[in-house]
Amino acid sequence: MGRKKHHKSNVPQSQPKPLPSSVPSASVNVDPGGPSIDPPPQPSLPPPPQNPVPPVQLKPVKMPGALEDPILVAETPVLAAVRALLRVIETYNGSTVNGLISELKSAANANNVVKQGTPVLTKSKLAVDSACAQFIRYATLTLSSIEAEDVSKCREQMMCEGLKYLKRCERSIEKISRWAVTLIFDGARILVHGDSFVVLETLRCVPKNIYFSVFIVLDNDKVATFFEDNYNIDVRVVRDAEVGTLMESMDLVLVGAEAVSKNGGIINRVGTLPLAICSREMHKPMYVLAESFKFSVLYPLNQEDVPEEIREDEITKRIRVDYTPPKYITFLVTDRGLLTPTAVCDELIELYT
Repeated sequence: MGRKKHHKSNVPQSQPKPLPSSVPSASVNVDPGGPSIDPPPQPSLPPPPQNPVPPVQLKPVKMPGALEDPILVAETPVLAAVRALLRVIETYNGSTVNGLISELKSAANANNVVKQGTPVLTKSKLAVDSACAQFIRYATLTLSSIEAEDVSKCREQMMCEGLKYLKRCERSIEKISRWAVTLIFDGARILVHGDSFVVLETLRCVPKNIYFSVFIVLDNDKVATFFEDNYNIDVRVVRDAEVGTLMESMDLVLVGAEAVSKNGGIINRVGTLPLAICSREMHKPMYVLAESFKFSVLYPLNQEDVPEEIREDEITKRIRVDYTPPKYITFLVTDRGLLTPTAVCDELIELYT
């Protein structure tokens, strides 16, 4: 339905409108010096109604298969690492600020920062390292504004800035989903690689009046069954070998990332590189959905530059991730906005300096 048309009024333009009853008319006082008109008192207007829009809260979702445990935003290794660093600041009882910063850097080791309840998975090591480095930068950014080296004031300031960073990390997936759903149109055929939580959450947040199909490259079909049963989304699990055949009928490609390199490339689940090459050859846009705390200072030029402890699985010793150069990526959808691969370097300068 279109907008309603505004009809013209039959009242002539020159006819004055009557004053509302709440506004009193002017009073005329006659004195020897001549008549004087007192201005009418201004009516008291009621305050404008305040209807604050409540923020959209990200609800925890239980995913099947590889995501068997309930995924809560508060339980990810990155957020657990940030909270551990906040505890270091809160419990520090030393006498110098330099000592506190040294303890933070020591605790930023991914093997020590997360201990209870949230083990650091291999695929989270790069993200944890990047998030810890960004946290230390944010927490110590405003210390120069404190003139005297008062440890208590410095600790209070670092806690304040650290909590702001934690809040931003907690809301990152929600912000990415808001950006990414605008890329999905009615009737779209989407090719997804892996079970990245931010990608699956984006698909879940697409408005119900938009119908689309998802082809997901995965080892099992539990994720497809979950989405079909709970969200009425048509999901089909495909093999790696089917990507080349299916690509020409796809409209866009969505992938996640374990880390975003300094040059705008990504390190992600093995198979992302051939998928990206295929999408570029067939002129299909490829969008990477990644949180800004995954922005890393790594600068790989080829597959051998990816750290071995990240590239190979610790148990099977098989290749687990590959590196996708920035030339194959259309846009990166992040909580800092929609970025081109070349803009990642500028964002890194802002995050780390």
